[in-house]
Amino acid sequence: MAHSGRGDQEGGAIVISADQLLVHLFGASLPAFGVILITHFFIDRYRLARFMVMAKNWLGSPHAESFNTSTGYPASSPAWLAVWLLIIADNILHIVINGLALRFL
Repeated sequence: MAHSGRGDQEGGAIVISADQLLVHLFGASLPAFGVILITHFFIDRYRLARFMVMAKNWLGSPHAESFNTSTGYPASSPAWLAVWLLIIADNILHIVINGLALRFL
């Protein structure tokens, strides 16, 4: 069978490697995909969004010790609101890092 120049072929089927699939699916370079994968792991594993929220709240309030909670918001905040705000902050952190990786790598 002649090679058509459209990719590697085995028995008439086109063979696509995993790295080619990732690049075509996500439109990202491998370094960008690596940054996204690694930062996603660390952000979720160590709950880094909580610390980002704590720092944001600490900068705007003189009562820094009141933000040392599981969500980074004061204990006086409604639990449902604190959890949802933390989820939103976590997602914003992921989106910003992913966007920067896709744009510059």
